[in-house]
Amino acid sequence: MIPRNFIDELLSRIDLVDVIGTRIDLKRSGQRYSALCPFHDERSPSFSVNQDKQFYHCFGCKSSGNAIKFIMEFDGLDFPAAVKSLSESVGLKVPTEENADTSQQQKKNRLYKVLEEANLFYKSSLKDHPKKQKAVSYLKGRSVTGAVARDFGIGYAPVGWNSLVTHLKKKEISLDEGIEAGLIARKDNGSGFYDRFRDRVTFPIVDLRGRVIGFGGRVLDDEAKPKYLNSPESLVFQKSREIYGLYEARKHSRRLEIIMVVEGYMDVVALSQNEIDFSVATLGTAVNSQQIKTIFRTAPSIVFCFDGDLAGRNAASKALLASLPVMEDGLSAKFMFLPEGEDPDSLIRKEGKEKMLSRIQDSKTLAEFFFDEIEMKGSTRTPEGMAAAAKRAAPLFNLLPNGVLKEILINTLAEKTGVDSGKLQNRLGIKSASVNYGGQSYASASKKSSQSYLLSKDRVRPLMEQAIEVLMANPELGANIERGVLDELSRDPETELVYNLLVWTRDAENVDQDRVLRYCREKLNYQVPQSSIPREAVLSIGELSKELEDILKKILITIEGVRRSELLSNLAKKSLQDLTDDEKKILSNPYKKPIQ
Repeated sequence: MIPRNFIDELLSRIDLVDVIGTRIDLKRSGQRYSALCPFHDERSPSFSVNQDKQFYHCFGCKSSGNAIKFIMEFDGLDFPAAVKSLSESVGLKVPTEENADTSQQQKKNRLYKVLEEANLFYKSSLKDHPKKQKAVSYLKGRSVTGAVARDFGIGYAPVGWNSLVTHLKKKEISLDEGIEAGLIARKDNGSGFYDRFRDRVTFPIVDLRGRVIGFGGRVLDDEAKPKYLNSPESLVFQKSREIYGLYEARKHSRRLEIIMVVEGYMDVVALSQNEIDFSVATLGTAVNSQQIKTIFRTAPSIVFCFDGDLAGRNAASKALLASLPVMEDGLSAKFMFLPEGEDPDSLIRKEGKEKMLSRIQDSKTLAEFFFDEIEMKGSTRTPEGMAAAAKRAAPLFNLLPNGVLKEILINTLAEKTGVDSGKLQNRLGIKSASVNYGGQSYASASKKSSQSYLLSKDRVRPLMEQAIEVLMANPELGANIERGVLDELSRDPETELVYNLLVWTRDAENVDQDRVLRYCREKLNYQVPQSSIPREAVLSIGELSKELEDILKKILITIEGVRRSELLSNLAKKSLQDLTDDEKKILSNPYKKPIQ
């Protein structure tokens, strides 16, 4: 048999969206993904993938489960074969019960326990250690409250060479495991051990499951070096993969629209202190594509925050290169540069939350920074300069996946150079940017904007039927819908049906399934499809409530997306000279949303 703890580890290492997305065409819809169900014939998508819960569910055929279940059903594999297939995709070897005691997972589990014990020790030292005052004073000087210190698990590694070593001995924890976890080290002469973190404020680094995998430590004496120290890499900690603060941001809100990437631990903590709870940091390295992809699984938009000096500009260039390969349509990236001499910590304490949000809103879009990059490295005021800039842009274009964003950027370069976009692509060796919509490129599809608008409107209908299906089984869920969602639904004739039903379920007494059916038929002139009666109870009431909320927001997003698609189609027909400044901004960042 395959050990249960290996299954848990496997499911934590894979992303259900990646697993399913390599087999069927998934479309992002708000915080979820949808598709035509692969397990039964349908014309409208009823297959939903919840990335947060790593769970899929079809409202049509009721198929549901995790990544292993999907592989079994889609690939026609039995359980062991499905586990093996997924394990190979992430480089894991499947253990058996016979060799489980020596498996890598067992070693990892021991390291997690050692790291958590160290975390408890550091946190208690911040409260109780006789020499804690220096650390307490430092945190107070940075305006860190007790609540924020608690939320981020901030602690104190006491002064001295063997405080943690002594603690681990008392807890009868193997010092060799302490070395493997990167907490302690062996003395050069081999006669003993010493603490890696000493007289530092500690920041636990946790994975997306909330497990401590390493630490960052900040010196209390600014003359000491290095200023920041990270745990060495271990079996559970790979610095280039991890993102500080992402677990805390997700914990604070499951519906993040944007993530801000800053430089250090204290920047993340300071921003959270000032109610900006969507910032994260890399661990002393330049952000890479894998980290950006991980962030995009949490939020559809990223803003990179950099110093305004040359080093900050170079870091932004690296972030742009890392972003381009993962910039699928529907995602957006922005670049914010801080005033000289400021960092996010100092700036938000000086200017406050609203000014920081305004800076984020006004930061450069990926398209703006993209062209800044190719134009700033040489004069573009002459034909020769523009030709050189276009040549510099070619490899950047080829990093982008095919889609609307790539096509818009190519068209913008064509307008700037005065060269036809097709000829530009051929001469510079830029791979085709065309994205198919039923066999058409974006450009050709835009010529049929009126027709596609009507077809997209038709997609709202099955979503409303899904919402009614949920309400049919549990009419009391209507009382849980936020007023703001109802207000949005009331503004569009397309959603009048579901709006009226929701308002009725909120206000009526003793509502049951029969009364819902009768109300739909007699008051709303709507015949509920027989397939919706009754709904199989595969989810809990709490999950159904969340499902209903997501469906309603998906309806609103669909309608908003349809209108924006129509607008973009109309704008794409215009030449650059005929566009207003506002229209150019819309085209340069078609997915921009206001920050709440």
